Amino acid sequence: MPGVIVLYSKEAREFDDEETALLVELAGDISFALDYINNEERIEYLAFHDTLTGLANRTTLHQRLTEAIDNAAHSGNPPLCCS
Repeated sequence: MPGVIVLYSKEAREFDDEETALLVELAGDISFALDYINNEERIEYLAFHDTLTGLANRTTLHQRLTEAIDNAAHSGNPPLCCS
């Protein structure tokens, strides 16, 4: 996810070397944080979805079915079951 940080000044060479270095470091820190967030989101997705199909994996399917059964039981509409 590319991005740009742009700072303008009315005067040429307004930022000295120390300020420029600090701004470059800030941009690097922001880039690192964005990469970390992106990786966390990817890990969260992969933990609950199949990588090939994108469908819910066994853990997610089990959780969703359990919730649906619990909700049906509490609503007075018991889930269908087979004998």
